[in-house]
Amino acid sequence: MKVLPLPEGNYTVDKSKKAIPYQPGIDSMKDRPGSVYVSVQPFLVIKENYKILLDTGFGKSTDNELAIVSNLKKNGIKREEITHVFLSHLHKDHCGGIFMEIEKSYKLSFPNAIHVVNRNEFELALSDRKNYPEPEIFEELQRSGMLEFTEGNGTILPGVDFEMSGGHTPYHQVFYLRDSANTFFFGGDVVPVVNQLLHLFTANYDSDGVTSRELRKKYAQKGAEENWTFLFYHSQTPAIANLGTYNGAYRVKTISNSDNM
Repeated sequence: MKVLPLPEGNYTVDKSKKAIPYQPGIDSMKDRPGSVYVSVQPFLVIKENYKILLDTGFGKSTDNELAIVSNLKKNGIKREEITHVFLSHLHKDHCGGIFMEIEKSYKLSFPNAIHVVNRNEFELALSDRKNYPEPEIFEELQRSGMLEFTEGNGTILPGVDFEMSGGHTPYHQVFYLRDSANTFFFGGDVVPVVNQLLHLFTANYDSDGVTSRELRKKYAQKGAEENWTFLFYHSQTPAIANLGTYNGAYRVKTISNSDNM
């Protein structure tokens, strides 16, 4: 199994949840008061005959091409080759890349891929205008015939399990991808960056901050014990890492692309 980060870029998100591209060294957070800085980074998983995306980014385009599609090309993968898109939840920064807008209509970015999402998360996205402001893309996904629902916990492919975690959104899900040598853990926005495993706190951007905090505590402990490889969606340094313990404290080992085979 091979896992590759597909960095889309850096953004600031203001109170209205508008995302604006941010260039470190050029832009300044002082000019964007009340905004939060985030990196966005989907992942490509190549497992046996499957090519899987873990979330899809905001859907940022450069030269009329989605950043995620461009990143796939750099790794020798055509968008038509993607077999599955696993969605942790349906906030714009995680699912914005599932569609391309062509001549004022939406087309699937990955037309041969099964898009996997929690059923209750999908229904919430259709009805909650405050937190999911673009219902038309979800309606279009439903019409595409390339949508598969999960409920609770289970197995979606051989060696790939899903778990309805809640926390960040009420029906957020995480994914475990296993082979004979490794367990890769994708925690979406419950475990978006490594520091949230090292320093536990309750975040006000989670729908249930206490649940998210306790989940991070659980995942950190189990991941360190079982030598999981964590995939961090909102962190480019590190994007992929193991968590170990030394003198009662967690220690981080960054994994490079060439290592995670």
